[in-house]
Amino acid sequence: MEGIRVSNNNFKYAAWYSRFAALLIDMLVVNIVLAIFMPGFWNFIYLNFANLGTGKLDLGSMWTAAPFIAFWVAPVVYMILMWGFFSRTLGMFALKTRVAKVNGGRIDWITAVFRAFAYMIAGLPLFLGFLPILFDKKRQGLHDKLTRTIVIYKR
Repeated sequence: MEGIRVSNNNFKYAAWYSRFAALLIDMLVVNIVLAIFMPGFWNFIYLNFANLGTGKLDLGSMWTAAPFIAFWVAPVVYMILMWGFFSRTLGMFALKTRVAKVNGGRIDWITAVFRAFAYMIAGLPLFLGFLPILFDKKRQGLHDKLTRTIVIYKR
């Protein structure tokens, strides 16, 4: 399956697998950065997720709270900064895609911020907000529709 080319605006919308591969690269980048700058990060992940359902979760100390916060905040900050400065993340650079307004224009910082939070919302109910990417003619997920953005292959 290839990205879809639309004749009236000549955009080639990014296919779901390109978007997914870019996301995997971005998750890897963020996790490597967290592991380097927060040595307790992986220890936190292992200890607390291994204890799910046992009542032994420890979120009280700053040593465990900081990685927990970073686990959720770092990806959002990463996306906002990359989309705001470059209209693409490192994963999107690798896959030659970019985020654009529906008219093909560059997104602004406000759109980058709203898109990052809409991205999180799209993932909350079992990632259902991403399903429209499979069927929508512009390959837009919920976060794209909410922020009036598209992901296209860079020309």
